[in-house]
Amino acid sequence: LTTIQWEDSFVSVYSKDNPNLLFNMCGFEVRILPKVRAFNEEFTYKDGVWNLQNENTKERTAQAFLRVDEDSLERFENRVRMILMASGATTFTKIVNKWNTSLIGLMTYYREA
Repeated sequence: LTTIQWEDSFVSVYSKDNPNLLFNMCGFEVRILPKVRAFNEEFTYKDGVWNLQNENTKERTAQAFLRVDEDSLERFENRVRMILMASGATTFTKIVNKWNTSLIGLMTYYREA
């Protein structure tokens, strides 16, 4: 079976008062708002929002709002801090190359949010 680590877990209660389904996955916070639960809201078209549709009918059934979670941001900050602290007497060019590599990795992975 499996073991759940409750320190890093949370529960989203989907009810009539809370129409959103919330969860974390792979460094993203995801909020899903079904069309039937969005009473007064229209579908929004902006960055970080995905339209979810039924494959058979091609009807939009929900929207997923994506955001980078706090743990992932802290990991990036710690990586930059580690680059700077480990630089010592390293040349500026080497430090900038490490910074650019970290930044490109971050932007490549999180470009959708």
